[in-house]
Amino acid sequence: MKKAIRVNLVKVFIAAPSDAYEEVNTIKDVISNWNIENTDKDKVILYPINWLTNSVAQMSEKKNGQEIIDDTLLSQSQIFIGVFKDKYGTSVTVNGKEYDSGTKAEIEEFQDKEYQSVFFNQSENVRRDLITDSYKLCAYKAEIQSRGLSRDFKTDNIRLFLTNSVKRLKDNGYVQINVPYANVQNQIIKYDFFSDDCFTDHTILLLIYLFNTGKNLIVLNSGMIREIESWEKNNFSYSINSSLVNHPISDNLLDYCNQLEQLGLFTSDKEWTDEYGDQVYKMNIRVSAQIRTYFKAHKKEADNLFSKYKPINPFDDPYISDS
Repeated sequence: MKKAIRVNLVKVFIAAPSDAYEEVNTIKDVISNWNIENTDKDKVILYPINWLTNSVAQMSEKKNGQEIIDDTLLSQSQIFIGVFKDKYGTSVTVNGKEYDSGTKAEIEEFQDKEYQSVFFNQSENVRRDLITDSYKLCAYKAEIQSRGLSRDFKTDNIRLFLTNSVKRLKDNGYVQINVPYANVQNQIIKYDFFSDDCFTDHTILLLIYLFNTGKNLIVLNSGMIREIESWEKNNFSYSINSSLVNHPISDNLLDYCNQLEQLGLFTSDKEWTDEYGDQVYKMNIRVSAQIRTYFKAHKKEADNLFSKYKPINPFDDPYISDS
């Protein structure tokens, strides 16, 4: 008998409204075939997680059903696949946040955006009772596309996403045998952003933007530029003395991404583009976790930086959250 090999179990959370059961089964088939083709080579086995088949019987006076799913399944998964057909979903509340769709809540609550993709497989002829859902799906798809997360529902696209995600997990040290997950998370970041001269106010603010929004990547397209521009306008007064007037982050996004890449916080490659060919800059999840910890510990310095550029409401705290 051959000796059993040691492999890494990687959980793949599949989020979908109830009408996308065929798409969910297709994803599970792709995962099964991926395991057959790659487990011996990569020492990884992918395990699909879905609330319909994996939810545990658990009651809580303090948490609703969606929050229990997020705590017991979503937060324990390393890869996330969302899929929509024609239904958008029903509204839910998660930790005080209102979402107009349970699937959308799972997409937004999943923290590791580097390992997330959302697939759309809408029917050409939508049922009359789902017309409103169709409008909502189109709007949300456009939002997802601006973040570089949207893909057409094709088995090749799903397989490629899984392969790339496993590669990143390996590159980031999450699936190396004998390397505990906690050790990766506890590594100390080598930069002190507020003291190191190689960081400008603009690059620090861009990192705070990523920290606040939970993003792990920048897509150089008009959608993300507008999103960053809106964030700047909501948080800063454009006084004549502010350097953000002549050099806003949104107008010079490529320059600041290049600076952060030179400092080792971003990575890019000419092959890393979204489906529209827009350049993508990525921050690996290890660096992202360290930056999150850093800004939580240096909230006072972040407050001072925002005060420098005159936040619209000094009593608000829109950029540093405790979550």
